[in-house]
Amino acid sequence: TAATPVPAPTAPVAKVYKCNAETQKCEEVAPYTAGSASLEVCEKECGKVALRASAAAKVYKCDFAKHQCYEVPPFTAGAASLEVCDKLCGVATPAPTPMPGLAKVYKCNKAAKRCDEVAPFTANSTSLVVCQAACGIATPVPATPPATPVPGAAKVYKCNKAAKRCEEVPAGTAGAGSEYDCEAECGLLTPVPTAATPVPAPTAPVAKVYKCNAETQKCEEVAPYTAGSASLEVCKKECGQPELRLLRGEY
Repeated sequence: TAATPVPAPTAPVAKVYKCNAETQKCEEVAPYTAGSASLEVCEKECGKVALRASAAAKVYKCDFAKHQCYEVPPFTAGAASLEVCDKLCGVATPAPTPMPGLAKVYKCNKAAKRCDEVAPFTANSTSLVVCQAACGIATPVPATPPATPVPGAAKVYKCNKAAKRCEEVPAGTAGAGSEYDCEAECGLLTPVPTAATPVPAPTAPVAKVYKCNAETQKCEEVAPYTAGSASLEVCKKECGQPELRLLRGEY
């Protein structure tokens, strides 16, 4: 029987390593693993990865005394991205560019106790009024501007009883009225003297007049301005002259 050939001894397989991107360390892996290399090569490549990672992702840490974020080396305890650091530090971030047609929204910054404008659809974002209520921020009440006088509208006044004067007030004010009404209410009107009723001048008494009674041939007193009347003296003369009365058509 032919003897079974003894295989020639094989050289031992060298150890290979691969860089762990998370820990930035070289770890031994099975031979022929994709991306594996010798320890020396792996450590060089792993150092380059660490450099690339540190250059790509800057990290920052908050100085709470100054409320400012400063850049620190990667893996520094308490370090974070600039956005996260600003929020922790209470640093105001620039307001995002508003989208056309969308109302502005805000989110409560509890550390700074204020409402910061955020991008639309941000989680927990609300209107400014709701955000201020959630943040415990008192909403200032705007001062009421003085009423704008309406062109052509009549001025109105109200009595200041303490100062005893009339003051111009906006139209529609309760108790307001014309200046005359205000002065009357305030007791500022000067009494107008009532014109005295003129006393008629005494008239001279009307003299008595007489008229001749044709039947009795006597002068009788008649009312003033009676046709044919005259003074007593004239009446007696005419009453004694019938021819004159005939001419005058009294018969």
